[in-house]
Amino acid sequence: MPRYYFHIRKGDVLAEDLEGTEVSDSESVAEEAVEAARDLLAEGDLQGLDRREWVFEIAAQSGDVVLKLPFVDAVEPDLPDPDDSGDEQATKPSRVP
Repeated sequence: MPRYYFHIRKGDVLAEDLEGTEVSDSESVAEEAVEAARDLLAEGDLQGLDRREWVFEIAAQSGDVVLKLPFVDAVEPDLPDPDDSGDEQATKPSRVP
């Protein structure tokens, strides 16, 4: 199974993943990255840290970067609670062209 290295870019600093993670195929790399980013974001939230500016730079065993994932892209949108029957109007997210 191929090994990928989930380096984290924090501004000008690159925190290198020296161990890597075995991932079954290249499609799973993106899924693994989103899940890991969400975990790190949640951990940061609990500590009062904003990690949305961090970026995964995922490298294959060859050292070539195969995926860059800004953590902000892994943030799950806040959706209105469907059980909320209050009088407040829910705002819908808008798409920017």
